[in-house]
Formats: sequence, structure tokens, C-alpha cells
Amino acid sequence: MIHESEEALEVAQRMVADGASAYDALHVGCAVAGKCDVFVSTDDRLLRKVERTRLIEALTPGPALAFVEKWYEN
Repeated sequence: MIHESEEALEVAQRMVADGASAYDALHVGCAVAGKCDVFVSTDDRLLRKVERTRLIEALTPGPALAFVEKWYEN
């Protein structure tokens, strides 16, 4: 479980400033604060915004599955 943190809120504020909805921004902020390796979404606009932060890798489900398979093999 990810609890509210300064890092999550800072990332969320940055995402909202870039045009993301508050819910999407908090989702990304929590992923970053939780030290996730990949943020997965089918929302291409959101993924582009996440990529601009350079804080977490942003992938659609297909490439994310390949990422997990490669990780599992290693």
C-alpha cells in the first residue's frame, strides 16, 4: 500500500500542471513514490505526459508484458 507522501504529491502536482487529471496524476505519483519500475496504461495521452516526467517508464500493456517476461527470464 502506498500512503500519501510528499514525493507522490509533488509528482501529482507536476502532472496536473502538464494537463493530467487529478486522479491520473495521483496514480502516477503513487507509482513513482512506490518505486515501481513501469507505469502501464492504455491512455496514450497520459503515457506521453508520464514519459515527459522521465521519472518512470511508461508502457502500453503489450510492451509491458514483454518487459515482465524479460525480467522473469533474467
